[in-house]
Amino acid sequence: MTAVQSPTKSPTPEQIAKYNQKILDTLGAPQNKEQESALAFYHQGESEEVKKLSACYPNDLYIKTLGYLVSTKKPSPAIYTLIAETSRACADYNREQFLNSLGEFTSSL
Repeated sequence: MTAVQSPTKSPTPEQIAKYNQKILDTLGAPQNKEQESALAFYHQGESEEVKKLSACYPNDLYIKTLGYLVSTKKPSPAIYTLIAETSRACADYNREQFLNSLGEFTSSL
């Protein structure tokens, strides 16, 4: 295992924008109306609405990811915590999607 150097400063707004786009690209298209609403609110900068949807749909990992992601848009001393939670939620969402697709494939055998 390689030693990882700890960041000594906060990421720049440009770095955050690149990270956010990477997460959005990884999430892909919304799968239902609630996800569509959360994504629209995200793009409009309506952070409270995204967070409200995240609270109303706690099992929806797509919306959970957006709930964390919208918080990265504002400078915060907790930026690396928000990035870590966003990354985990996005990975969980993709894992769930992958397992569902394997299940669907397996059921057709």
